[in-house]
Amino acid sequence: MTLNGKQVGQIRSSANGHALALLRLDTFKNEETPELQSGEARLTPRKPEWAGF
Repeated sequence: MTLNGKQVGQIRSSANGHALALLRLDTFKNEETPELQSGEARLTPRKPEWAGF
């Protein structure tokens, strides 16, 4: 996955239009909800409510 052309994570699993991914935590520092890309797909990450980062 990329943000502004820079690799920021990897998709580990996906099903039914949702995916689990490993993302760099600093991806969320500069933008509230960054728009990521994976190939031609546009991705919108969502931080779980339980996440404290």
